[in-house]
Amino acid sequence: MIFLSLLKLMKTVITLFIIAFASSPLPSQNDTINIYMMALKSHIANYSKSAGRDGSQFKPTDTVFIINEVVANFPNMLNGHPLIEINDNVQDILTNKSSFIAFKLFPMQVDQGSIDIQVGDFVVKKGDADVKFLYAGGRAYSFLYNKKEKKYKLIVTKNISF
Repeated sequence: MIFLSLLKLMKTVITLFIIAFASSPLPSQNDTINIYMMALKSHIANYSKSAGRDGSQFKPTDTVFIINEVVANFPNMLNGHPLIEINDNVQDILTNKSSFIAFKLFPMQVDQGSIDIQVGDFVVKKGDADVKFLYAGGRAYSFLYNKKEKKYKLIVTKNISF
């Protein structure tokens, strides 16, 4: 008797899980890149509004350096900003400047139907014998799928501090 009740409960839970999963489609590869680009575009817009400690601001023509933790192929430009993924080329970039800002894209997470992406801000600068990556905060972006428009929409952002 208990076994049948438990089996019935498991069937109900599995059915509810399937219904919930089917109603929130997982993003395709193109959707994934678009969602990351929406998060990065919003991040750059927010970053541009706030001045740095030295009074400098992020200009629309500045190069956007990306620390890519998501292994997606991003476009070369975003809203007029050249996009450059940093990896082994950090030393080359630092030959022309003492430091620069890089945005780290963390892997997306699915939470109750929303897709959450964190973008971290890092100051990359020359050390005495190496390169230093200094975490400077960031933002979290949440997206939901809009069934009528058949696309993902940014629904909320929040600051991440350390």
